[in-house]
Amino acid sequence: MMILYLVFLVIFAFLFIKFLTADGDFTLLSKGKVKREEIEDKVIWITGASRGIGEILAKQLASLGAKLIISARNEAELQHVKQQLTGKYAPRDVMVLPLDLTSGEESLRLAVEKAESFFDAAGVDYMIHNAAYERPKSTALDVTEETLKMMSLFPVPQGKERYQLVKWKTVITEKRVGGLGIKNMKNQSKALRMKWLWKYSNDNQNVWGSVIKENYEESDSWMTKEVTTP
Repeated sequence: MMILYLVFLVIFAFLFIKFLTADGDFTLLSKGKVKREEIEDKVIWITGASRGIGEILAKQLASLGAKLIISARNEAELQHVKQQLTGKYAPRDVMVLPLDLTSGEESLRLAVEKAESFFDAAGVDYMIHNAAYERPKSTALDVTEETLKMMSLFPVPQGKERYQLVKWKTVITEKRVGGLGIKNMKNQSKALRMKWLWKYSNDNQNVWGSVIKENYEESDSWMTKEVTTP
């Protein structure tokens, strides 16, 4: 019985250490570090590639021998990024595909068709959707009745004038005690940040670690410099 107990402790300790050093959770434990052969000669389309993390991802993947398609709204910035890339297909064969994600469904469909036609119509093996769209800032005074209807958790029956507002505590409370049962991500977010900190300090030479370090710069071996936004 004691032997079984010791075996259980050893297995538990092993899994616990593996969990701490994994990128996210147990679903990733079976995935090792990115191998060059998994990236080399693959067609990878990166949106938001004109700056920041998208630009650094392009540099990392180009160095691993990927065939890159880089997209963003500003073609001049994309051309600048292209000239900085080095690798098996870079910069000569890097495809620049200007793209505005807010341009409408038809425009996006044409962009997809064009991307799939590159590299002798090889298609796209991986897409990294890094682009972001920031909504115009507004105040409570700018909110219209139609906007409020769209934001309402509970649609108001036609002909009714009253909106049903729900407290956040009710939203995240379990259904069995009268709430809506929507998961509170606060604690999970804290846990993932701690895992990120551990992973960064122990394995920052991997592709993702290099991307984070180059984009935000390093304060010390445990963290990047403080990130501030305007």
